[in-house]
Amino acid sequence: MAYKTLSPDDPALTKLDFDQAYTNSLSGVLANYVYNSILTGRPYLFQMIEDVDIASRFVRSRVNPSAELVITGTNSASTLASIVSETLPNIKLLPQRDGQALRWSELVNQKTELWPIQYVLPGGAYVH
Repeated sequence: MAYKTLSPDDPALTKLDFDQAYTNSLSGVLANYVYNSILTGRPYLFQMIEDVDIASRFVRSRVNPSAELVITGTNSASTLASIVSETLPNIKLLPQRDGQALRWSELVNQKTELWPIQYVLPGGAYVH
């Protein structure tokens, strides 16, 4: 469902294209969903990992129990692919040339103000 929100915090939000408005870390639709999922105790990132786990279990139960599953992602999706392969032992990562996994410590060191809201974890942005 493609729609934008109007926010008193960010009046310019409706002037952005759909993807930029949706993922805006201050007041976008995805931001509200992510913040609410953190408040309920189940961060959105964990939900995405679990979705991949559910899909892989379905493939193994319905298609091929011994299937070798591989995940990949281009651009910002490479972060999710990397995290999934680290978390789920039966799914291997196929790296892409244009993909670079996000590291929160790098964002903190660079003092980046705009960050991908979908990867927010409580206590996730700290420097090692």
